[in-house]
Amino acid sequence: MKKILLLLLVTALFQVNAQKINDDGNGYFEVYNTDLTIKDANQKVVEWIAENYKSAKDVIQLSTEKKIILKGNFLVPMMANNLNVDYRVHKTLTFSFRDGRYKIDLVPTRISYNGTDVDVKQFSQFITDEIMSKEYFTEYSIEAAKDSFIKMGYSEKKAQKMVEKYLLPLTDINYEGYLSNRKEWNNSIKATFENINEFVNESEDDW
Repeated sequence: MKKILLLLLVTALFQVNAQKINDDGNGYFEVYNTDLTIKDANQKVVEWIAENYKSAKDVIQLSTEKKIILKGNFLVPMMANNLNVDYRVHKTLTFSFRDGRYKIDLVPTRISYNGTDVDVKQFSQFITDEIMSKEYFTEYSIEAAKDSFIKMGYSEKKAQKMVEKYLLPLTDINYEGYLSNRKEWNNSIKATFENINEFVNESEDDW
């Protein structure tokens, strides 16, 4: 009974950090109320982009009165084999405007480290309301690792041996890392949404 209660508590703590997941299951969205007009809300988003990116012109893909689409990236600190690693998450960020409200859609498109792309399967595990059990996470990780080794040119038999040699002995450490990384991922997503909404709806300085 205590284990069940602990699992529910842990699940609740992680779910607090996550945004709403979109229908495709590949990203997040949130709808916010605002007292601003469509034009003014749009302008505030443009200002936020200008303050958070070196060149708004380089990242904005579409800009109309009712929709803005940009492509950018942000860093997420995570654990990988007991090392602290900053992964760069490339994303599409879409802002849609209506009277009295606006919507943010954030879809991670790829993830890289030091300029090299990382298998997105390693991170799609975070875009869910559910926390994997240790058993399921191990099974998921084995399949993902085997796929990665095969893509690197190893045979299926050799890939299996590589998994058994390098992955299975680290099962406990990797699962702890998964829980920690999931929290960091959710916190980064949540912080992005909150930062945008606070900027859009902040009171103007009367100077």
